[in-house]
Amino acid sequence: MSGKASSVTIVYEEVSNKPTHAVNGAYGGPSPDGTTVIMHVYTEFGTVPSIEEYEVPASGVVNTSKGHKIKRADITRQVQATLMMTPESALSLGKFLTEKAKIALKTRQS
Repeated sequence: MSGKASSVTIVYEEVSNKPTHAVNGAYGGPSPDGTTVIMHVYTEFGTVPSIEEYEVPASGVVNTSKGHKIKRADITRQVQATLMMTPESALSLGKFLTEKAKIALKTRQS
């Protein structure tokens, strides 16, 4: 016998406060030295305005149901997490996501 194990067991443990995030997209790229790939995953939604501005008509009655101007960007991308990984891990994760997405799409069509 060569002394090599014939199997390896891996245990997945979850921390008690593990967050779950909805993700609509990602932004990032390689680190400047190329040792890691950085991915900021985000949730995207229509921006909630911080200020609304309404015209006041001569009657003095303001209609707040329409006609306001948004004073911020139209879309907000809220970064939920930043992931840093080796290029090898990024390729493996990409393969995993592609495989699982194909299965999910096939399941959805059934």
